[in-house]
Amino acid sequence: AMLSGSLDAWVFDSPGFPKEKIEGVCADKNKYQSLVMLAGGLIGGLVADIGIRLNFALSIAAALIFTLLVRINIMEKRSNAGHGGFVSKMRAGVQKMGEVISDSFICCVRDRQVRTIIIFSGLMTFSISAVFVSWSPLLNSYPGHNYSVIGFAWMLMQLAKAGGNAFSKLFIGQIKRHLPLTGLVIGVIVCAVAMTDSFYAALVFILMFEFILGIANPLREAMLNSHITSKARATILSFQSMFSSLMYFISMLITGWIASVFSLQTALLFSGLSLI
Repeated sequence: AMLSGSLDAWVFDSPGFPKEKIEGVCADKNKYQSLVMLAGGLIGGLVADIGIRLNFALSIAAALIFTLLVRINIMEKRSNAGHGGFVSKMRAGVQKMGEVISDSFICCVRDRQVRTIIIFSGLMTFSISAVFVSWSPLLNSYPGHNYSVIGFAWMLMQLAKAGGNAFSKLFIGQIKRHLPLTGLVIGVIVCAVAMTDSFYAALVFILMFEFILGIANPLREAMLNSHITSKARATILSFQSMFSSLMYFISMLITGWIASVFSLQTALLFSGLSLI
């Protein structure tokens, strides 16, 4: 959460970075993230058979490597905001959060495109959050399938998302036309997942969901980054992440209640219809 927007802003606002490459970079970034998640899942599964605590040790090692790479590659002037005691640092942090919200709100009011993209991202997060937390228990609820099959399904999902990321490059320059369509298609697919009573049909629909989401995410990121200035980029991206996190929290409360009172399928149907 603390990294939200920082790396994107560093890349897109680096000297000499051509603006027309933003869409392609967003597609590549999401594609490699999906592939790395696939590799991490495979390694994590193998390591868990030895000792599940070792996965946490690997995570710490990965975080240290990431920190080292950032230290080597990202060099910029340090601000004086970090000086002082703990209380003053916390006060400065809260003040900075207030500035992010205030500046982003002003930007959203002034720029209709930015406002529309942030709202779209928040609504999509609200609608699809239930899928992320329910696909595993949903597939596991079908008789005759164990957890190893669920793990294999997760691998296929990451491959489907990476395929969608790569496919999104075909829509470079046509984002306005295709981004709303991806939301509609995802909503229909989630409704189909909720209404099917077959393991294999549900798996196919979930893979389709991941593929279309793999197209939508880079398009959304590229469209937002193309409409914000370098000065406001990190601030707007942080605000967009905060708003989406709020929508995720609200979605979990509502869909969790629906799943408890009615059923998991009903919660998924609500999610799909809300996105449509």
